[in-house]
Amino acid sequence: MKKILSLIAAGAMALGLIGCSGDLHDDIQADSTILAEACIVGINGCWDQTGASGNILKKVDDTTYTYTFTTNAAAQQFSIVEKKGSWASRWCGNNAKGAASEPETTAIAPGGKLAAMVYSTEADPTHVQISGLGINSEYMITIKIVDPASKAVSCKIELTKAGEAPSEYSWKDLTLKGGWEGSWADRKTLTDAAIQEFTVTAANPNGNQFGIFGTGANLWEVKDLVLGTRTEMTFKDANGTNSTMAEDWVAGATYKFKLELTDTSLEAPKAYITVTKE
Repeated sequence: MKKILSLIAAGAMALGLIGCSGDLHDDIQADSTILAEACIVGINGCWDQTGASGNILKKVDDTTYTYTFTTNAAAQQFSIVEKKGSWASRWCGNNAKGAASEPETTAIAPGGKLAAMVYSTEADPTHVQISGLGINSEYMITIKIVDPASKAVSCKIELTKAGEAPSEYSWKDLTLKGGWEGSWADRKTLTDAAIQEFTVTAANPNGNQFGIFGTGANLWEVKDLVLGTRTEMTFKDANGTNSTMAEDWVAGATYKFKLELTDTSLEAPKAYITVTKE
């Protein structure tokens, strides 16, 4: 009789386990912290807010989140969007871009202590600036909730795996974009070729700006470029300013861009640009 009861008890336990997996004591609950719907934008030039590109923060505990990435540039920038798909509120480096009354932009480097971020609802704040990164190396950004009531948050960055730096400068994965579309949406992805050509049709007659961008910053610039003139560009290993043409775009006109990388040294790359109106 005892054997029969033991078998019945064992069977009941087995049935109770059907459908379970992992740790039976792991009580998974919905994330209710102030970073529950947040995502990181700006790293490696990714400003996608949908989370589809893998820019979702990883929750460690109720006060700590992390984001790991492999860098493609020595300088990076980022903000934490409070709710995916909206710029209405975010954590950044400065509450209002260019406002003299605001504190210094949050600047961090690998191995540093936690630095306070700014919770902002301004239209154009300054992102957190990161410097001193190794190319092709893996880093982890830690976001720490300091006070959920006031939405105080801090951040730091650490090297997790050193990578081998490239031996030559390359345009690969940078983008050529300009005001010919009015919204900078018509982007051309560059390759590692020394000479590259792109054709665009101007839909917007206002403005004359363009640039070669990486990690959200214009890395190459030239001022008042004259159509048909081969002009040397200035390389900026940091945030630069938009390049300009000497005249506005002509709506409906076709323009041809020719890019030439003549020196691929990492220390001092040299490039030329020629823009002609077809």
